[in-house]
Amino acid sequence: MEDLMSLSDEEILAEAREDGRDPEAFASRMRARFEQVRIASRKTRMAAAKAGVSAARRQETPHPPAVIDMASARARLRQAIDRNPAGLTMAARNESELSDADVLSQLQDLMELGVIDPQDGLS
Repeated sequence: MEDLMSLSDEEILAEAREDGRDPEAFASRMRARFEQVRIASRKTRMAAAKAGVSAARRQETPHPPAVIDMASARARLRQAIDRNPAGLTMAARNESELSDADVLSQLQDLMELGVIDPQDGLS
């Protein structure tokens, strides 16, 4: 192996030709094989990406936006505040000053915290 490493490229090519080998044809076959492997690898990666997108799309079941009665949502927030006054923030205590989006956000937060049962819904 050390002898091979000490040879120049020209000496290696000359020895290959002396042994009846065609270095250019060998190089061409190797480039073609590398290209085949590269294409196969890209196809595999593309298939995996497509499978991932497909799986993500299956998990995303489109739901029509829920129609929420804001008076009911504000009443639910008020009930949660009245039941748990010590554990709620001052922002939640002033629910009459909150925008509709803030009320819904507060209700969502309270559901995630377990203060409101998510099974009750917001409609």
